[in-house]
Amino acid sequence: MSYDEKTMAAARIEYRERVRRFEERERIRAEGLLARSPRLRETERELTGLSLKLARAALSGSPGEVGKIREKAEELHAGEEEILRGMGEERDALRPRAYCPVCEGSGETGKGPCACLLKVYEEKLLQRYARYLGDQSFENFDFEVYSDIVNPYYHAEPRGIAEFVFDQCAEYARRFRPGEGGGLYLHGGCGVGKSFLAASVAREVIRNGWFAHYLSAIGFFALAEKERFGRLSEEENADWEDAFAADLLILDDLGCEPASAQNAPLLYRLLGERAALRRGTVLVSTLTKEEIAARYSPAVESRISGSLADLLLIGEDLRKAGENA
Repeated sequence: MSYDEKTMAAARIEYRERVRRFEERERIRAEGLLARSPRLRETERELTGLSLKLARAALSGSPGEVGKIREKAEELHAGEEEILRGMGEERDALRPRAYCPVCEGSGETGKGPCACLLKVYEEKLLQRYARYLGDQSFENFDFEVYSDIVNPYYHAEPRGIAEFVFDQCAEYARRFRPGEGGGLYLHGGCGVGKSFLAASVAREVIRNGWFAHYLSAIGFFALAEKERFGRLSEEENADWEDAFAADLLILDDLGCEPASAQNAPLLYRLLGERAALRRGTVLVSTLTKEEIAARYSPAVESRISGSLADLLLIGEDLRKAGENA
């Protein structure tokens, strides 16, 4: 599994701040309990003193003294618990709680980032692509905006086709795992819901903890041009590298970029490298497979046909109605 380094760095900073705020709230909570009961404060002070005595006794090799100190500490703990119960609090209310019981607020486990840190990473990743994702999600997809009248050319209802494509996209996102490759080729007329479903796939994949990266075709080929001449800024270089390294790439509006002789080999390289590394790819376009072959090359069309599931959406331009656009 890959992580976007810049997003993960921002997530770690945010995570540390959340842990700091949590620990400060815990300190204030404990201080509030002590302020309510002078007896409780005195007991806590005695326990602190006994801890120091216990450490000295252990170092001096006095087992008899260690036993006496531990016995006294047990009495004080029992008294402390009684005081807390009398205050209507839990018996261990003064004991510090960890931000996360798994990693104890470090954000790391022996196997990598803890789930609590990955949750912050997910939030940051969704923020990064908020402009693209908007409120688009599978939960917000509206089938009612598609006609239930049979299209004479396709001999099918646009709504029925939308339901099938929706199911395929939702299943792909649900089952997505890095290293399995494959992907989707979402195509059809303008405003039929292609980008909406692609964004929904990206949101779900991010929710499940994987790295989904979004680029428009215009943006990708513009980055490629800058990369050729070494003109990428730090942020642009990250976007360029993520196009090849992300667990899932969403390349939107393929075919809307300015025509160039460099586009076909670049697209073939992108698809080839991602396929070789078994990284998922979702392409969104108004172009048919035949138009892909004509605009780019038969090799590009073959690469798409061989590795991406073909999903066609039909219907009226939903942008006019402001739905699923």
